[in-house]
Amino acid sequence: MTFVPLKNQLKFSFLITETLEFNSYSLIKPPAQGWSNELNKIISRYLSIGTIIAIILNPIFGLVDYMALHESWQQFMVIRVLVSLILVGCLLYKPLMQERPQLAGMVILCSIITQDAYFYSFATPEIIQQLSLSYMADFVGASMVLMWSPVYAIVFTIYFVLANLFFYSSNSSMPLQDFLSDGGLLVLAGTIFSMAMVVFRYHSVKTMIISKIELIKNNDWMAVQNEIIEQKSAELQKSNNRLKEFAYIVSHDLKAPFARCAEYCFVDT
Repeated sequence: MTFVPLKNQLKFSFLITETLEFNSYSLIKPPAQGWSNELNKIISRYLSIGTIIAIILNPIFGLVDYMALHESWQQFMVIRVLVSLILVGCLLYKPLMQERPQLAGMVILCSIITQDAYFYSFATPEIIQQLSLSYMADFVGASMVLMWSPVYAIVFTIYFVLANLFFYSSNSSMPLQDFLSDGGLLVLAGTIFSMAMVVFRYHSVKTMIISKIELIKNNDWMAVQNEIIEQKSAELQKSNNRLKEFAYIVSHDLKAPFARCAEYCFVDT
């Protein structure tokens, strides 16, 4: 009787183990990373466009100063030109605009708000509503181009309140109640609303970028999984072929012993 060699038995055991092997690491999905760089690019792009528009429009708004505060419009125009030069400097300083666009937006908007808070402190009951609408235009533009995290929005709101209180106490002759009721509260409400819009846009764009990155990484992950599946299928096919070879060897080796047994049984009978 011919027995299966130990070498073939070990080979058979290895094939069974190889067939049942499972790569658990391949099921780990990669986390979404790298969204901050992409978000900064988008914030920088919108901020650059908004800054260019502000540089052009800021001196043009000097016409409002000329019509509302004719006696001081030349002084105000000088301030507007200086603020526009600050905006040009921020726009040209690429490390700030590209690497820290939220901080750049803070510097730009605080410069404009400091300017307008100073102008607004000279308001009289006759022109305060006109100046309030001009003031509100800053926040309409800011809500369209800025994207800030809540921390930046809160810091700016605090700065806005402090700057306006400082210039009001230094220059205004209007009673505080009249100053607030005739336009100050409207400007404050516009500031809070625009900051809410800025934060909402920030989180919306951030969510969109993270979803896009996750989709790309999931597609890459699925491609890797397909390659692993194809590799495992090929390995299983090889294992099946080896099992067939092993079964053929075993059946062939057992034919002679069974034939002799049958022959002995037949002779005995």
